[in-house]
Formats: sequence, C-alpha cells, structure tokens
Amino acid sequence: MKALFTPVAVFAAIAVVALCAAVPVPLPVPY
Repeated sequence: MKALFTPVAVFAAIAVVALCAAVPVPLPVPY
C-alpha cells in the first residue's frame, strides 16, 4: 500500500505546488 501511496503523494504535492505557482493567489508572505 505504501509503495503505491508514496508516488501518488509526491505527484499530488508537485501538482499542488505547480497549481499554486501557476495561479496568482494572494497568500500571506512573511516579509
């Protein structure tokens, strides 16, 4: 189960990061 879940979790994380980078969403930035 974990052997199948790990690549899916990695792909989901990359997809979320790519989506957040592609769509300009106002996020609280620590400046």
